[in-house]
Amino acid sequence: MDKEERRKNEEDRRRTLEERRRKKSRRHYPPGYFPPELDRRDKEESDRRQRPAPRREKEEERRKNWKKSIYNKKKSKEGNDE
Repeated sequence: MDKEERRKNEEDRRRTLEERRRKKSRRHYPPGYFPPELDRRDKEESDRRQRPAPRREKEEERRKNWKKSIYNKKKSKEGNDE
């Protein structure tokens, strides 16, 4: 009896684990239907990947302006010395 019960318990345990895996992997949408929320998320992610982060853009602009400002300061000092 013990061996049979153990075997049944193991089978039940295995079956429940397989069912859980199936439930997790299965989508809850009917075939052929794609929810608009997911589609929108995919588009937003691809847009984000294509354009650089706004912080990076600002930093690059700041660097450019910094170089310009130093150059302009040097020019203005040279002009004042004369």
